Amino acid sequence: MGKQRALSRVFFSWHRGRERDSALVSSCLSRFLGSFKSCEREFWSERLHAQTRPPIASKRPFLKEAHGIKWNDPYHWMSSPSEKAHLTEHVRRENRYADVIMADTLPLQHRLVQEMEGRISAELVTPPERWGSWLYYSKVPEGAEFPVYCRRRAEGCDVKGFMSTHEEILLDQNAIAREFGYAHVGMCKLSADHKLLAYTVDKNGCEEFTLFVKDLSSGQVLAQHTVEGVVSVEWAQSEPSLFYTVADNLMRPFKVYCRSLDSSTGSKLVLQENDDSRFVDVARTKDWRYLTLNVNSKTSSEVHLVDARNPGGKVRIVEPRRSEVEYFVEHHDGFLYILTNSGLSPNYRLVRCPVSTPGSDHWEEVIRVEEDMAIVDMDVFHKHLVLYQRKAGLPRVQILDLPHNETCNERRGRELSLPQQVCSILPGVNQDFFSPSIRLTINSPLMPEATFDYDLRTGESTFLQQNQYVLQPNTQNSRSLVERSESRPPNTNCVWRDLSSLYVCKQAIVTSSDGVHVPLTIFHSRNVVKEGTSPALLLGYGAYGQILETEWCSDRLSLLDRGWVLAFAHVRGGGELGREWHHAGRLTKKCNSFQDFIASANYLVEHGYAHPSKLAAWGISAGGLLVAATINMVPDLFCAAILEVPFVDVCNTMLDPTLPLTVADYDEWGNPEDPTYFNYIREYSPYDTLKERTAYPALLVLASLNDTRES
Repeated sequence: MGKQRALSRVFFSWHRGRERDSALVSSCLSRFLGSFKSCEREFWSERLHAQTRPPIASKRPFLKEAHGIKWNDPYHWMSSPSEKAHLTEHVRRENRYADVIMADTLPLQHRLVQEMEGRISAELVTPPERWGSWLYYSKVPEGAEFPVYCRRRAEGCDVKGFMSTHEEILLDQNAIAREFGYAHVGMCKLSADHKLLAYTVDKNGCEEFTLFVKDLSSGQVLAQHTVEGVVSVEWAQSEPSLFYTVADNLMRPFKVYCRSLDSSTGSKLVLQENDDSRFVDVARTKDWRYLTLNVNSKTSSEVHLVDARNPGGKVRIVEPRRSEVEYFVEHHDGFLYILTNSGLSPNYRLVRCPVSTPGSDHWEEVIRVEEDMAIVDMDVFHKHLVLYQRKAGLPRVQILDLPHNETCNERRGRELSLPQQVCSILPGVNQDFFSPSIRLTINSPLMPEATFDYDLRTGESTFLQQNQYVLQPNTQNSRSLVERSESRPPNTNCVWRDLSSLYVCKQAIVTSSDGVHVPLTIFHSRNVVKEGTSPALLLGYGAYGQILETEWCSDRLSLLDRGWVLAFAHVRGGGELGREWHHAGRLTKKCNSFQDFIASANYLVEHGYAHPSKLAAWGISAGGLLVAATINMVPDLFCAAILEVPFVDVCNTMLDPTLPLTVADYDEWGNPEDPTYFNYIREYSPYDTLKERTAYPALLVLASLNDTRES
C-alpha cells in the first residue's frame, strides 16, 4: 500500500514470476491432482499398508504455561536448532512417504507439467517504457530461467524500442545465479542521471540481501560500496548519495544510513527506530524533490522528509505517529499529497497540505470518496494525479488534473474505461514524472495480461501487448491452449481478447453465518453443467488487508479443461472491500474469516458447482491458516487440501517475541501476553485444535526448514 512501498520494489516491469516460474505452480497443481486422484480410490488404505506406513514423529513431553493454563507441546523439540538433524531426517521420511503414496500419479504429474510449460512463450519481452531519454524493458531469453534488464536510447526508436540503437544490459539475473548458485533480486534503483544502478541480491535464499552499486558507463560493480543486510535503497538527487536501510537480528529494518559515493568516510546514520513493532523504509517522491523515511507498523505510520537536493540536511517529520492512523506521502508543486485513514472512516482518503506546514491540522480534502469506494494507491505526474481504487471488490482507476482549482465538492475526476471482466490492474514502472501517459497491465481469470498506455490528457488508450492463447489439437484433452505473445502495432482502438467463449467467470454473493454478504468469484469451463457432479477447488487468504487477486494464470487451464470449478473466497480479513473488511477479520474477529470460508464451500455444493465428496481447498501462508482452521472446525467439509507454507502454530509463534515478525504481527493477530488474545487465538490455532480419532481430508503440506516468516 502506498507509492512509497509500491515503488520500493524492482523498478523494471517484466513478465512476472507466476508464469516464468511455472514449474513450482505446475508441480504443486500436478501433485495436488495426483493426491486428489489417490484420495478418491477405495483401496487407499489397502495400498497404504501394503507399501509403506506413514512416518510418526517422536513425541517428547514439554510443559508450557500461560495465564494459569498448562499444556503439553510434544513437538516443541522441532523448533530447537540443536534438533535440526533429527527434524531433517523426519522431513525426508515424510517426503519418501508422499512419493510412494503418489507414485501411480507420476505420469499425470509429468503430463501436467509439460502441458503447463508448453503454454509459455519461448522468449518473453516486455514493451519498452520510456524514462527520460531511455527506453527500459526486460526479457527472459529462450532457455533462461531469470530476467535480463535492458535499455536503449529512445532517440531513433519507435514506441516498441526495437530499432537500430544499441541494447545495454543493465543486469542479468542469470549471470548472478551462475555466480552465487542462487539469485533473488530484491530491488533495482537508478540514480537521477541514469548513470548508476543500485540493486540488492539474496544470494542464498535466506532473504538477507546484499547491496551492490554498478557504474553503467563502465559496467563495473563498485566493490567499495557493497553493503550486507540491506532491505531498501534510494538515491538522492543532487549528488551520488545513497540512502538505505539495514535489518536487525530479527530481520526488521530499523536503521537508515546515507552513503556518499564521492567520499571515503563511509555511511552516516540518519534515523534509527527502536520500537520492535515498526519497520523503516526509504523511498522518494516521484519528482525527486524529497526522500521519505517511512516508519510503519501494521496499523500506523510516521513519515520523515529529507531534501533530495541536500541529503545531509535536516530531517523533518510530517505527522507524528498515532495509533491506528496510517498515511503515505507524495509531492507536487509545493504540496504534499497524502493518503490517510485518519477521519471517521477506516478507508483511505486523499488530502493535501503545503510542505511548509505538513501536520494534520493543515490537511485539506482533495476529493470526496464514494461510500462504497476504497482507495488503494496513488501515483503523481507533472499534470495529473492517478488514484487506484476498488468498488464492490473490483479495480477502478480515477484521474485528477493538477494543479487543483476547484473545491473538494466540485472535483470529480474522470474514470478510466476498462473491459467489464477486468479483475486486476497492475501499474507499469511509470517512473517518468513528466510523462503524459501511464502504463497499465490488466487481466482477469478469462483475459490474459494486456499492456497498454493511457494518455492522461486525451483519455486515449494505446494497445501494446497481450499474451494470446491459440487452440491446438491435443490427444490427451479435448483442447490445448498454447501461449504466444502478441505485440501489435500501437493502436488506439483497443480490442481486448479473452477466453469467454471457452470459460465462464462470475461473482456470487455468499451469506455467512452472521448474515454478512461475502463475494465469491467462480471460474469454470462452459462445458461444466451445474448438476453437483464436478470437482471444485476453493482458494482463500483473508489476512493483513491483502486482496486475493483473481488474476490470469494459464496453469489453471489444466484444471478447467478437466472439468474442475475454481472459486476464490474473498473472506473478511482481506482488503477486497476496503479496510473495514480487513478489520472485520483480524484480532478478536479472526473467526469471521473461517465462517466466511465455510459458507463459500457450502455455497459451491448447494448451488450445484461441486460434488460434496469432490471439494478441495488451497491456502498459502496465512491462507494456509484459513484452510487448516476450517478443516479443524468442519473436518468433512473438504476431501483434499493443499497447505503451502501454512501459518498453523499461531499461539506458540505469537508467544515468542524472539521470532522474526512476531512483534510486528501483534496488530494482526493480537499479543497473547494479553489473556483476551491468548484465549481467542487458542480457540482457532490449528496446531492447538487438532482432534483425535477424526477423519481428516487428504493433505499436501509444503513447507521450508528455513522459512523465516512462517511457523
